[in-house]
Amino acid sequence: MVVIMEVVMMIMMLMVVMVMVV
Repeated sequence: MVVIMEVVMMIMMLMVVMVMVV
């Protein structure tokens, strides 16, 4: 499903941003 992939991409981006901030 495209929606699931989009959600996964958003979660991955959020995790990357959190790692860079911390």
